[in-house]
Amino acid sequence: MKKFLFKDYSYLIVLFLGAVVFLQNASVPGFFHDGYLYAALGKNAVIDGRWLVPYLSDTSYPHFAEHPPFLFMVEGLFFALFGDGFLQARLFSGLWGLLLLFMVGKFANRYIANGMGFFAGVSLLLMPFFIKKVRFPNLDIPLAFFILCSCYAFLRALEDRRWFYWPLCGLSFGCALLMKGPPGLFLPLAFLIYLLIEKKLDILKQFKPWLSLISGFGIFLLWPALLYMNGELQIFWNWWARQITGTVIQGRETQTLNVFTYFYDLLEIMPLHLIGLLCLLKIRRTLQSLNRSYFLALVFAVIYFVGLSLMKFKYSHYLIPIFPFVAILTSILFKDLSDKGRTRFHAVFLSIGLLFLAASYVLPFGKKIKRDKFLIESTQQLLKFDAVKNVCLFNDSYAYWAAANYFAYVHRANLRSYTKENMTADELKINCDAAIVRIAELQSLKEQYDLSYQEVHQDNEQGLIFITLWNNRTIPIP
Repeated sequence: MKKFLFKDYSYLIVLFLGAVVFLQNASVPGFFHDGYLYAALGKNAVIDGRWLVPYLSDTSYPHFAEHPPFLFMVEGLFFALFGDGFLQARLFSGLWGLLLLFMVGKFANRYIANGMGFFAGVSLLLMPFFIKKVRFPNLDIPLAFFILCSCYAFLRALEDRRWFYWPLCGLSFGCALLMKGPPGLFLPLAFLIYLLIEKKLDILKQFKPWLSLISGFGIFLLWPALLYMNGELQIFWNWWARQITGTVIQGRETQTLNVFTYFYDLLEIMPLHLIGLLCLLKIRRTLQSLNRSYFLALVFAVIYFVGLSLMKFKYSHYLIPIFPFVAILTSILFKDLSDKGRTRFHAVFLSIGLLFLAASYVLPFGKKIKRDKFLIESTQQLLKFDAVKNVCLFNDSYAYWAAANYFAYVHRANLRSYTKENMTADELKINCDAAIVRIAELQSLKEQYDLSYQEVHQDNEQGLIFITLWNNRTIPIP
């Protein structure tokens, strides 16, 4: 077992550090709005049986077609076994972070040097943006995991040619495609360029690499095939129009192309790591002593970065799949470190992990609700009842997608956004069990719609109030 998992035990320290950072105070409610969305899709898959076509709510994403449903299926199975609260959602996301740390360690230990998995893992944990992303359900961390798995299996297939590495490479490639689609396509391109640089194109004369590639696409095509069999193929074409045509080709109508945006993002996200990569140029002798297989990490990172930079539409979290490769490459800086020096690093970071673990239980940091505090405090007592199914948002008083995703996840409720001009008293009576209103506008709304309400929570700092509407409620809030 030890031989399969690790070449040394030092990397277990990194997994411990990852668990402490990813999962500390995991039950504290509050996610980035995408976290509510992805958690709700997994939760509703279990409750409503919406496995193939994810469902958020009747008013927002009743037929979710932004991404393939694979991750939400896995998440739904996790929720079915362990529950679907904030703790379980954060555990699910944290497990993907730990799996990614594990693969970073295996890759670095094998293709940089024995013991470098520790430094590669620490390098990844020194990216605050990465830790922030692991702390709520998302697609980017699982995507990075499957991309790295495919690269690792590809290199293993080239060096020892045991039969199961090519299928593993294809399986991981297919799963990467089922995460977000287009980003997975950089894998075969990186493999081809790597083979060209290393003068190993003869491997393409064999059948197994092609079977691996075809099987990867075949795994992805299971999704539209199942949609077709269930009469839901339009979901796939909606996804195609949104992600391929709309985002990749048209850039979601973004007018200008700035090829330096992602470079500036990396300077902000990982300045020390970029300095470390530049320092590699000064240790050419060390680089020449390495197994050339590590070069695939550089090839993929460059191709992926350049490919994304040439797209008009950009989000900083699109860069996450290159983070593991940057971490692996920066670990080269520590290859010639003495055993005594490595041991000191192990002791320092183990001590940091233990202190952080103890502090997270004793000190108050991380225990307070910081994100969407108004929503959470407003609705915590509503969890005792099954009464609020329709919430109204008046005059954009709160960020729509944060509220819509939150209510869908926590209360399985619908959110409707209204202004004074586009809602009648009858619509209010039919569509609203509760409402988020600016305190300054409450009196005028009360007079206009003859509201009969009860205040649930008021936040004077934000100028917001959450109310339940008595004319629609059958179960009062105590």
